[in-house]
Amino acid sequence: MRHQLSGKVRGALQVAAECQKRFACSTSLAELPGKGHGYEVTLSGNFVEEVAEHLIKTYGIPKKYFLVSGQGSLRYLHR
Repeated sequence: MRHQLSGKVRGALQVAAECQKRFACSTSLAELPGKGHGYEVTLSGNFVEEVAEHLIKTYGIPKKYFLVSGQGSLRYLHR
């Protein structure tokens, strides 16, 4: 039996896969706490500004959905 992915999962997977190829980085996908609250895409590498600029220009995602850690990781909360 084949599982159907929701639009939120497909969208988050698409963003993760595209960034992984474009920036040659590792990515991970995690569900946000609470039912139906969306997904978190985590990208690891030293290119935070480039990724943020790409997501803003390509997808029109506001900066308020980005979280940058001190280790150079960028987290995007996909809702």
